Order: sequence, then C-alpha cells, then structure tokens
Amino acid sequence: MTRITIDCDQLLKDVTACTPMTNRRHAMAILSCVSITTRSTGIEVAATDLDVTRRQELGCDVDGDAVALLVNAKALANLLKTISDITIVIDIEGGDEPTLVVKTLGGEFKIHAISTQGYPALPASDADLELDPASLLEAIQHSEFCVSTDDSRPNLNGLYIHADEDEECVNCVATDGHRLALSTRKVGDFAKALDGGIIVAHSALKPVKDLLKSAIGLDTFAAIEESNLILKTQGARLYVRLIDLKFPDYRAVMPKHEGNGIRVKRTALEGALKRVTLFASDRTKSASFDFVGDTLGISSENADLGNGVESIVLDAQTEARAISVNARYVKDILGALSTDEVEFFVKEELSPLLIKPVDGGADQFVIMPIRST
Repeated sequence: MTRITIDCDQLLKDVTACTPMTNRRHAMAILSCVSITTRSTGIEVAATDLDVTRRQELGCDVDGDAVALLVNAKALANLLKTISDITIVIDIEGGDEPTLVVKTLGGEFKIHAISTQGYPALPASDADLELDPASLLEAIQHSEFCVSTDDSRPNLNGLYIHADEDEECVNCVATDGHRLALSTRKVGDFAKALDGGIIVAHSALKPVKDLLKSAIGLDTFAAIEESNLILKTQGARLYVRLIDLKFPDYRAVMPKHEGNGIRVKRTALEGALKRVTLFASDRTKSASFDFVGDTLGISSENADLGNGVESIVLDAQTEARAISVNARYVKDILGALSTDEVEFFVKEELSPLLIKPVDGGADQFVIMPIRST
C-alpha cells in the first residue's frame, strides 16, 4: 500500500487544471482519466487528449512503494469539491486493479482506478526561453474571438502567433474571413523562437490561458519543439500540438489609414449597441454607423420587429461617413477591451472598418462591411 498525505485544495486545483483534456469525447475511454504518479517529494497529476498534455507536480508526503495509476477525472474532482478538510489522506491499494481510497476526518471514499498500461506516453521536453505570461495572455484574449470555426478552412481554426519586428514582441492574429484581430505584446525571449510563426488550435487556447493565468508573477518559460508549443511554470508543464499549416498573409488585408480616427466612448457605444441591435436583422445582424459632425448615429432595422436608432455625441467634429457591419463583431471587440475610448477609421462605405483602442496597447481590429440594401 502507498499512502499520500496532501493538501485537498491544491490537489483539487491541479486535477481541475487537467480536466479540459479529459472532458472531450474520446474514442479512447482511458483519456477521461488523470494519471497520478508518486515521486520521492510528492506526486504528478497529468492528463492528455493527444493534442494537449498537462503535467502538474505537487509536493506532499508519500509513504510506500512508487505507483502510477489512472483515475476518472470527473469522479475525483467532484469528490474533492465536497471536502472541507484542509488535509486528506489517500491510500492506494491493490496491484493490477488498484483502488484510490480518499480518507477525511469523518469519511472514507473508494474510487476504482486502473493501471497505466495502454496510456499514451507523455511528452517530457523542457522549455528555457523566458516568457511574460501576463502579456501573452492579454494578446490571446484580445484576438481569440476572431478564430474561425469553419472546418473547411483548417488553417484559420487557430490563433497565429509570430515574431514582430521588435525581437521581443509577438503578434497574435486571428481571422474568420469576415473580421480580423491583431494584438502585439512584448513577451520576452520566447519571441525569438517564433520567426516562422505557429498556429495554436482553438481547442487548445483554454488550457494555454489557464496555465498563463496561474503563471502570472512566477518565472515562466516556453519553447517550440517538434511541432509542439511547450509552456513551463512553477510545477506545471503544458504541451500543445500545433496546426501544421500555413496561415494566410493577413497584412495584405489590413487597411491603411493616415491621421487620427474618430474617437468614441467605449461604454457609451456598448450600451447603445445592446439596445439598437435588439432590432437587428436575424440574417445579417447588421448595424449602421453614421458619422455626421459631432454625432455618431447607430441604427438597426428588422422587417418583422421594427427599428432602433440611437445617437452618441462625439468630442470632435468629423466628416460625414457611414458604414454597416455585423454588430456582434463590434461588441466582441468592445468586450475584450478596457480602454475608455476606441477609434474608428472609416474610408468608404464598402471599405474595411478599422478599430483601435485609444491608449490601450497595440491592438487592431478589422471588420468587413455589409452592403446596405
């Protein structure tokens, strides 16, 4: 028998971090399990869906033989959530048919486990390039909502990350063909490994963000090895299989504008859009933006419901311009930003709309127009 004495909240945290890989539908039922392996100084909790692997080391007291087993991730996490004890004891009993016995101050709970035979070999490569996790996380959050969900264009089904002209900066780019987001951040030495760029699948972005959130304030490292992105922080490593396709030349569709754009208060615009788009067409979800003098007029019309119109007073006069776009795309941008103002760059009614935050980092958002009828 092997006995583990461990902090319950920390174990729950580590098991929960692995559940995104176990929650997916797998042809291999074994992948719904987390792997628990004892070490001399604690245990390792790991999970994989063959595309994303997380390995988490946890310090604790281990007494007995070295063991490795698989346990249903959902069952273990659900049990740990209900336990109020600070410290719990886990006994691992049996050989080929092991049992995980979780002991609390007043209870004993047995979870059937299985051996690791047949479980995929887990990657073990290291990472040594310094990475600022907060900056990369922000860049991902400001661009991921534009990732395409169209399976017929697999090269767009992920986030493109490549080195910027500044050797310590990266560009995170996503597009679905109707809109595009570009977010540039200084992330450290890791940018040097991204000359050719990588595409991280949309399904892998949540575990990537989870690790980056937990790594803020800690030493964090990254690497690219054998078509895998590797992220490492205190006690945790994440391995992500990359999409091995070429991302299109997005710079060719980036509109070029000179001078300043039209500044609009972000919260005022969010509120107006929520109201006006209640009347947007079910088919196009469009809203019209009409800039006249010191006023922005926003309108939507639905043949079955009616129409909505609202005006926002601008801080400066502007030339008369108008454009219609999918309102949800604008709301996604505003929801990702925290700046007080955004800038609209509008050339012509059928030219792409460019939106930038004011004093909020190097972000650019492009939305293709909808032809007015």
